[in-house]
Order: sequence, then C-alpha cells, then structure tokens
Amino acid sequence: MANVSILGGNVTIYFPGDLSGDKQLNWTGSTSTSVTHTVNELYSAIQDVFDNDTAGVGNYVNVGVPMLAVSPSVYRIGVIESNDPEPWFITQELTEHLTGGSIKTVGWDRVVGTKTGIVRVLADTNNETFITTADIGDTITHPDGDSGTLLDVQPDYAGNKSFLYIRPDSSASTDNFDGTTGNVTCSTSGNTAPVEASWTHAWFGARSQGHTGNELWANIKHLGDVGSQAISRLYQYAHRPTGNTVKIAFKQSWWPQGTFDRLFKMTDATADDADPFIDDGWMTFKFVPSSGATTFEKPDFSTFQVTGEGTFNAILNNLPDTALTNQSEASGGIVIEVAGPYSVDVDPDIGSPNENYSIKIDVNNRPFANVYNYFHALTQSNNSVFVGTALNGVSNQEFKGTDHQIDYATESGTVSIGDRVYDETSDARGWVVTKTAGNVILCNSFGTFTAGGNLVGPSGNLTSISNIESFAPKVSAPFGLLAGDRMFGTRGVYFANELASESNSYETIDNEGNQIAEEIQVTYNVTNIIANTEIRLFTTDLSTELGGHNDIGGPSDPNQDANVTYSGPDADGRYTASYQYVYSSDTDIIVIAINTLYQAVRRDDTLTNADKSLRIAQIFDRQYIP
Repeated sequence: MANVSILGGNVTIYFPGDLSGDKQLNWTGSTSTSVTHTVNELYSAIQDVFDNDTAGVGNYVNVGVPMLAVSPSVYRIGVIESNDPEPWFITQELTEHLTGGSIKTVGWDRVVGTKTGIVRVLADTNNETFITTADIGDTITHPDGDSGTLLDVQPDYAGNKSFLYIRPDSSASTDNFDGTTGNVTCSTSGNTAPVEASWTHAWFGARSQGHTGNELWANIKHLGDVGSQAISRLYQYAHRPTGNTVKIAFKQSWWPQGTFDRLFKMTDATADDADPFIDDGWMTFKFVPSSGATTFEKPDFSTFQVTGEGTFNAILNNLPDTALTNQSEASGGIVIEVAGPYSVDVDPDIGSPNENYSIKIDVNNRPFANVYNYFHALTQSNNSVFVGTALNGVSNQEFKGTDHQIDYATESGTVSIGDRVYDETSDARGWVVTKTAGNVILCNSFGTFTAGGNLVGPSGNLTSISNIESFAPKVSAPFGLLAGDRMFGTRGVYFANELASESNSYETIDNEGNQIAEEIQVTYNVTNIIANTEIRLFTTDLSTELGGHNDIGGPSDPNQDANVTYSGPDADGRYTASYQYVYSSDTDIIVIAINTLYQAVRRDDTLTNADKSLRIAQIFDRQYIP
C-alpha cells in the first residue's frame, strides 16, 4: 500500500511494507523549528485519510487507525483497535514539530509469544558505514536470528551511540533482539552497527537490549512575559543518584527563540503497569538572553512536575535588568568556590562571632558593578561550567542558588558536596552545597522533603532528617543582586577581596538566613600636625577618650596610645593622624593637640558616616620658656 502525504507534505503515513517506513508516521517537511502542527491537526488529517474509500486510493481501515482522541489535548497512538496485530509508530522528529496536546503510545510493549510490540537496541552508530536514518523502513537483522523492521534512529544522550527502534517480525523469542554481541545489519544498504554489551540507561539504570514499553510525550506550554532576545532551555535529570552526573539538557533543540509550545518525552519505553516518568516528571525550563542581545534582561527558571497526559504550563518571565551594563563581562580573576562551609566574620568590627557560608566568591578587587556583569555572563548560554566537578554536573546555566537547610541525625557512608540526594520517602531531591555535622544545605531542589526520612546519596545516607527549612532561591541572580551601587549577596554567598573603596557597599546572608552587613567603617583625619605633638579625641563632655597618640612622629607608647595611627612627614614636615571607627550615629567630639613649643589646639567637630579631615594650625608659643 502506497504511503500518503498529509498536512502539505510535512507528514507522511507509511503503511506496512513501505520501503521508507513501516506502519508509522514520519516528519517529511521542513527542518525549521517554526514549522509546526497541532496534535489535533495531525489527528484530523489522519482521520480524513482513513475514512476515505474512494476508488484508486484504497481502504485504509483494514490496517487499523493510528490515533485516538481522548480529549482535545490528549491523544493516543499504537494499537487503537483491539484486533490490530501491530502498533503504529511515530518518530521522535515528528513529535518535535507538534504542539497543543500530548501523545501516549498504546501497545508498544512486547510480550513474547503474544504481542510483537516495539523494541529498542543501543548500538554504536558513530561511523559513516553505520546505520543512519536513511535506513528507516529497511529489514534489520542480528546474527542470533532476530529479524525486524527499523523504525527510527535516535541519538543517545552522549551523542556517539543511537537507540534503534525496531518492530520485530514476530512475537517469538527468536526475534527479541536481546543479543549483547555482534552487529545488527540493514539488508538494503548493508549498513551495520555493533550492539552494546551493556546498557546503562540515563534515567533508570541498567536496561537489557531489546527493551520494550510505552512512551509519553506531554505538551509543555509557556505562560508569561519574555524579552525579545530570550531563548529557552530544558533540563531533565537522572532519576536516582546512580546517574548522578547525567542530565538531559535540550538547549533550544527543536523550539524557536522565545515563547514555546511543544511536546517533550516524559516516559521512555516503560511498561504499562509501571509507567515511571523521567525524573518523576520534574522538568526545569530556563529563559536566558541570547548571545549578542541588544537589551539586557533577567533570566528566569520554572520547575514543575508533569503528572500525566495533557498540557502543562511553564510560567517564565524575562524582564529588563537595569543594573546590567555588559552581559559578556570577563572574569578578571573572579573565582567562585564551592568547598565550604566557610566560617568568616563579614562584620568583624563589632566583635560578632563568625558566620557560616556555602559559597565563596573572590572578587579579586573588581568593582561590584563588573562583578555583577560577570555573574550574568556566567549564568547564561555558551559559558563554561563554573563548579564542574564540585556540583557533579550542575552547570553555571542551571544553578539557581541554595534553597533548603535540613538537619539530620547521623551519616551512613559518605555524602559529599556535589552529591545529588533524594528523600526516600517523598522522592524530593537536590544537590548538596555544604554539609556539616548534623546539617546540610541544598541547591536546585524540587519536591517536598519530609521529616523523619533519609536523604539518600550515591555513596551514603543522611538519616532521620528534621528541621526542614525551605526558602526561595533568587533564580534571576543566584549569586547576588546589584541595586544602585550596593551588592546584595544571596543566601550562603560571601565576598572576599573586595575593593577597599567598596568595603561598605555590600551585604550578605549567611547559611542561617541572617542578613549581615559590613559595618560602615569611617576614617577621621587630623592633618597639618607638627612633629612631637600629642593628639587626643574626646566626646564633648570629656568623659570618654575615643583615641589618641602621645607623640606624633615619634615611637608608639602602648600605655598611652589608642586607636590613632599617623603618617608622614609630608614635604612640609607635617603629619596626619588617623582615627578609624565604626559608624552607628553622629557623634560630637573635641580634638586636642598639645606640643610644648606651640599653643594648645582645641577644636569641636562631629564624627559622621563619611570620611573627613580636620586641618589644624599650631601657633608658636612665645611665652613658653623651656
């Protein structure tokens, strides 16, 4: 039976025995990501063909209809009629051009001796003589005696191997395609591909060759405001920590820049009675400005859980970032470390204890305006991984900031920074950013953690979790936000080696959620001082001495000197005395300068929140007789 083109030639229906396909729906239109059809349009066009009994066209009903409409947004494909011996197939490429509804397969699962189904074989196709998509529809065989029809060639998640979708010739065990050695061969082209000896599935762990089951593509639709330069990314991760470093990152692969409405695979060859979702259905989308954007915009994340068939909304906004001046800022020696906990005192001048932080950012004496630009450049597209092995695959583009602090009773085995852990009760998960005895900080989490359960990692567990604190990460600025000329670090981030001129221009939030600000450190200078002068600073009632130096230009006397240093002499032989203090409120003071050869100086002044200088004039005392 000849194949039939529908939807203006964008889709072709291949019937049993067609040379370029076998009882399947293939995309045969433009490769442009902007060319799409709704699932309903596909379904309606197929129905138009299958109710056509015109002479010369054929009665297509005798092969069974391919699709079923459950609702306007829910569709099925495969074995729709109970007496249909083989399921209809749809290629991954076709699903990537569909919008407006979900598709779930029916009858793809193979039951030896009963149902032919569809199987998958992982093979090495990284060679010009190996099997390609041009072989779709051809007979494929294995030396064990297996025979079937090649339906699709889908690259694996590393890119150097492929999943071969095959319809076996029969339900007999001799057509299982479960061999772990040798080559599979397409009969017409002669192209071959060595089968893999073992198969570790990116999401579900070990899989055998000839794996079978049904699949689901859910419809994800964007809601929200996006900037003119925004692009979108999708991240799906390994289901369990055994796949700790594995993620599927579709980087705007088949949807155009900006807003999107597409189908995404949610289950992958799963049994009807199990139906596990990839990563339990959790998906993370991110909007980022495209390279060379002419407007500066904030990135945004949307993390949500797909729980079944139908349409799900990804709520994302990309709004202007008025603090950003250069989205391609180079690092300039800025270093981000994730090797905490870091115990430091951001506000040392009031005698406070150290605070704890998860992430250290050495700004290398760069102005905070440039640091903020670098943060933006770092977390956008086409940049290197900032923490690489530290967070086991969480790239700069994915990092959303810390979001949970959880206590635990004991540690079994070893849980390390960078491990992806999951709650074995609720299956919530996140990445370990910092761990101390009895406490752990997580980032990029999703799901709800439950008290009393255990956090399970690749090589150890944290038992009997409690005191679970959840807080919203600053996804548009995961390291810090610049407001005016002041930098506000996100929770768990602290800055080191800032410019001296900006030591009062930033605030941090420690791991416990306390807002910490470097005190306003101010320098008060007394200038034009003659050598061997004693300087004293008192409150106006002379009850409190703030600081003094017994002999400007001479040696320091620990019994009489306090809180005052000096510099000089200058070209005129004069000195400057400096008093540094932490500002809390304006303070009225008296400055006294005493030198036996000069008249005493007594000046009133006020200490404020800004550096200032007082120039004194010392007059020779002609009445003094040594």
